[in-house]
Order: sequence, then C-alpha cells, then structure tokens
Amino acid sequence: MDPKKKKIYIAIIVVCVILTAIVLVFGLKGSSSPAAPQVPKSSLQASLDQADQTAATRTSPLKQSEVLPPPPVFPLNNTFNTAVLDSDKFKELQPYQPATIDPATELGRPDPFKTY
Repeated sequence: MDPKKKKIYIAIIVVCVILTAIVLVFGLKGSSSPAAPQVPKSSLQASLDQADQTAATRTSPLKQSEVLPPPPVFPLNNTFNTAVLDSDKFKELQPYQPATIDPATELGRPDPFKTY
C-alpha cells in the first residue's frame, strides 16, 4: 500500500475513534434525566386500588383468584382433527411433481458474459 494512502487511512480511523469517544462521553453525561417527583405512598396506593377496581368491573366479571380457560387453539387432548384431510377439496389438490431439466438444452447460456 502506498505510504500516503496508509497515513490517510490511519488519520481517518483515529478521527473516527476520537469522535466516537466524544459522542459517548457527552452522550452519557447528558442522558441523565431529572428525578421523578415523589408521590406519597398513601395516595399512590389509593389510586392503584381504584384503577384495579374500575378495570376489574369494566373488562370482565372474573375475580383475581379465578383462572381463565385455555384458548380453543390449544386443545386439552392429543387428538388431531382430520376433517380437513378428509374433505373433497383437499383430495382434489394435485400431488407434487418434481421439475425435470434437460441439462443439454435448459441450463441457460454456455457463457453468460458473452454478448449474443
């Protein structure tokens, strides 16, 4: 490599490393956010309790101790429903036919870089 180009590459790398360090140092100093105001525990707990009560009455009649049933996507048994496989539409589907290629005529140009 030419010594002049080598010096230019080294200078670019050094400048990038220095700029990265500057961005990280000043970025970490400036990222501290002001402290959140402290809310007294009694008012915070009261607002949380009120939110829980309103959410429980609005969304569902379930109590916190009750467990929701599993969704119907995950059945409780190990059987597989074969109704789709037995349907007429499924039986009409065509089976897989592998592609057949004749290497003598269907492999493309012998020299793809040559203009024809």
